[in-house]
Amino acid sequence: MKKTMRIVASGLVAAVCTALVVAQGVPADGRGGGRGGPAQMWLVNKTEGGVYNPPMRPLWKLSDLKQMHAGQDNWQEQIIRDPEQDATYNSAAPGSKFGPRMHPDTPTVFVVISGQVHFTVEGQPPANGRRGSIINIMKATLFSYEIAGDQNALWVEVNPTNFKTVYPVDGPAPPPSKAGKLVKVSFNHTPGAYTKPNQLEWNTFDDTIAKCVERGARVVDDHIFISPLLGYVNPADNPCGTGRGNIGSGPAKPGDPAFDPRAT
Repeated sequence: MKKTMRIVASGLVAAVCTALVVAQGVPADGRGGGRGGPAQMWLVNKTEGGVYNPPMRPLWKLSDLKQMHAGQDNWQEQIIRDPEQDATYNSAAPGSKFGPRMHPDTPTVFVVISGQVHFTVEGQPPANGRRGSIINIMKATLFSYEIAGDQNALWVEVNPTNFKTVYPVDGPAPPPSKAGKLVKVSFNHTPGAYTKPNQLEWNTFDDTIAKCVERGARVVDDHIFISPLLGYVNPADNPCGTGRGNIGSGPAKPGDPAFDPRAT
């Protein structure tokens, strides 16, 4: 079936840095010669390590994000942008709707922190994202979502860097990107298939803790790898005991913060 989409085309900005590698004792041809060393290569785009370029930080605190957007229900803040991943923290009020869209070349993952986010995904049953949910949308799959319940929803959206988004033309036209313009494209698409351990929705509390499932990756795809990380779990909420199936890090220790079931 042929679909006509709108695509926001972005301009490309390329920055090339050249690093000169000097190796003592290496022949001029750079091959290691008869000395048994590995072949020498030029690395183009060597960057200095340990430098956090905006928006990157060693730590983003949710309290800081809420303070930055005090008085706002709907907001978005990019928190990661590196050569591999692009991640944004999002908030939206109940009733907010995000119309059909698709990433033709890459998957996208939503990690729901609080509230309820209902997803409609092409070829899949509806998914009810709630606290602890990991929503994994395969590439070339149309999806939409809306905020339900009676509180603002908070979620993190994770994409491979330089991802593209297209929108069906039977919906409202999106704004063009800052460096591009809005154009129409037409192509056939087939929703991506889920292969283990990938699945549409995985909830850390309902599917890991409640069922005593051992920790492990729940999203494994091109440039995206996501695994629920669990530390100390309140004993009253841990049905798995302290044996091999324990999903926490053992009993509470002196100085551990008190367990708060409302914490997000």
